[in-house]
Amino acid sequence: MQDLGIKAAPLIIIGVGLSIAYRANVWNIGAEGQYVAGALAGTAVALLTMGMEGPWILPAMVIAGVLGGMAWAAIPALLKTEFDVNEILTSLMLNYAIIQLLYLLLRTS
Repeated sequence: MQDLGIKAAPLIIIGVGLSIAYRANVWNIGAEGQYVAGALAGTAVALLTMGMEGPWILPAMVIAGVLGGMAWAAIPALLKTEFDVNEILTSLMLNYAIIQLLYLLLRTS
């Protein structure tokens, strides 16, 4: 039962965020990529602080995850505002780009 909660919590957070975006008539198909970008940023903080101790590490990981997801979401937003590129296509295609980056990071050490 715990496993269900662990897997469902991020998806619920993503769903709430997307519902706000859809109410504002902004289409964001790239939530999966933003989730992975945030996970990579949080993991980077965890790896950089390996061997350190302190109560600040977990909040730093959370903040890095939020900023990583925000930075990844800013790419289609910037392309939409500056060049009038379709945000549905760019956010969807960026999902594949971040997944390939994740695969690259997993295969290299």
